[in-house]
Amino acid sequence: EKSDESCDLVLDTKSTEYQKLTEYDTPKLMDIVQRYEQFDFSKQARNSAIQILGKRGIGLEELMLSGKLRNVKYEEGKELLKQFENNSKWAFFLFLFSIIIIPIIYLLVPGFDAKERISDIVYLISRGLVLVFMIKSGLSYTNLYRIVRNSIKIMPWMIYLFGALFYPVFLFYYKKGILEELKTIR
Repeated sequence: EKSDESCDLVLDTKSTEYQKLTEYDTPKLMDIVQRYEQFDFSKQARNSAIQILGKRGIGLEELMLSGKLRNVKYEEGKELLKQFENNSKWAFFLFLFSIIIIPIIYLLVPGFDAKERISDIVYLISRGLVLVFMIKSGLSYTNLYRIVRNSIKIMPWMIYLFGALFYPVFLFYYKKGILEELKTIR
């Protein structure tokens, strides 16, 4: 796989988007290179901006040394949001599993003692896993909250308070807002 800094995929130099890029001043082009996703530019536009900056005497090394090649906080925020989503989904799935599996065990397993032992073990394991994924999800969210502190409307303690059952509600309700707030990260 090619690295992010590969300039193989660039815009056609005759395209209006490329022409618009050439009109931007150097600081704006550097900002586009660093935050292209946040400005809704394509990877080709980013690579074209790198190419234009190269023609202006600013190479990849200078962009990298000045911290203008990548937006590390934004990438970290996207990764934390992804972790939060995955851990939340697992917590919710395991929560539902722990509720559904007990009646199934009572229907399928003969003998009262066996039912109780098996259901107790399955319940404890599944609830333990729910707790693990809730904690992991909460930690991901807390770290995400630290990145966009002034923007997220739900506080991390609310995740812990309401638990796995409401994770999907929080996730779907706030995800779009969180994604928009991630775009403001510099």
